[in-house]
Amino acid sequence: MPPEVLVLAERPENYGGLSEELAQRGFSVSMVEWGGGACIGSAEKSAASLVLVQVDDLAEVSQADIAQLAGERPGQRRIVVVGRGEVEDRVRVLNAGADMCLAPGLSRAELLARLLALLRRPSFHREHPTLWEGQLSMDLVRRSAAYRGRRLNLSSYEYKVLRDLVLRVMECRSRFSGGLGDERLTGALRRLSEYAEGLEQRSQARMMHPQSLPSGETFDTLSD
Repeated sequence: MPPEVLVLAERPENYGGLSEELAQRGFSVSMVEWGGGACIGSAEKSAASLVLVQVDDLAEVSQADIAQLAGERPGQRRIVVVGRGEVEDRVRVLNAGADMCLAPGLSRAELLARLLALLRRPSFHREHPTLWEGQLSMDLVRRSAAYRGRRLNLSSYEYKVLRDLVLRVMECRSRFSGGLGDERLTGALRRLSEYAEGLEQRSQARMMHPQSLPSGETFDTLSD
């Protein structure tokens, strides 16, 4: 049986070419119009290795939708969501278990390349959704992070700030270009690097002296 890809699209007419290119590469592709419980039910019954969801507004995709799309195969089935929204919308979709959340407007060639990259990842059935940025990795299922190969000891607040900084870097890379875009990306990378290095130092201090830091401390690094 060829590997299966399921496309749930609010505008399926825009994804015919993508389906044809996936089929030419040996994938069995099914297309279902997005909307309603029947749409999610089709995905639950499907044996698809990857589900692509296209919506106009990310607010239309709930955490419950992502859980249903994963079905009985969380961590095994890849879920990619394409739609417009703010950083908070993308964070919510990724936290719910999506492997990738993309803004609309990507060329068909780039979207196809991103999907194929997900499908050919090694250890496909053992991986968890993970964000990577330089020497930092964040496991969105276990809500943990590592920097320079060392696991970080994070409070829930620190995890949230770190995740938002990573997503801001990813947003700058995907949405902005040119001089202003380069400045935004450089600034986002600098803030992420500084915060990750500070977390690394605090993590080491906590491991050596667990009682040295107050349990309720917070670090407001998002303000300028």
